[in-house]
Amino acid sequence: MPENNRYGGASKTPKDAEISIVGINDPAVDDGVYDARQSIKERLTQIIAGSTERNYRILLAHRPEYIKTYASAGVDLVLAGHAHGGQVRLPFIGGLIAPGQGVFPKYSAGAYKMAGTTMMLSRGLGNSVIRQRLFNRPEVVLITLENR
Repeated sequence: MPENNRYGGASKTPKDAEISIVGINDPAVDDGVYDARQSIKERLTQIIAGSTERNYRILLAHRPEYIKTYASAGVDLVLAGHAHGGQVRLPFIGGLIAPGQGVFPKYSAGAYKMAGTTMMLSRGLGNSVIRQRLFNRPEVVLITLENR
C-alpha cells in the first residue's frame, strides 16, 4: 500500500515527526453550507496552518468525496465514513448508493490514494436512509501507525 508522499512512503515518516490529529465537521449538516468543498478548503487551511512540515497530519473527516480537497491541503491520512459501504454492495461491482455521491459511488469502502494522501473509508456500523445492509457487513477499522 505504500505510495510516495512527502516522507517517501505512506508508512515511513522521520523518527522525530510528530502526529497532528485534526477534525472537521460536515459543513452541509452543521452550517447549511451548499458549497461544502470551499468551506472544507477554508477550514483545512486554517487548521493546517498551525502544523509544521514535520507533522504527520491525520484528518478525521465525514465526507470521502472531498479527497481531492484533503490531498491538496497536505493531509497524510484521512479517516472517513458517511458512505455506509454503499449501503447495498453488489458482488464484483461495489457500493450501490451512498449519501452525497448517489448511485455507484466512487468512494464506498476501503483505502484510496491521491497525491500523497491515503484515505481509509470505513463501512461503519450503522445504516442510512435505507435500513437494510445487503452484502455489506458492518466494520470497525484498525489502523497501526509505525515509525520506521
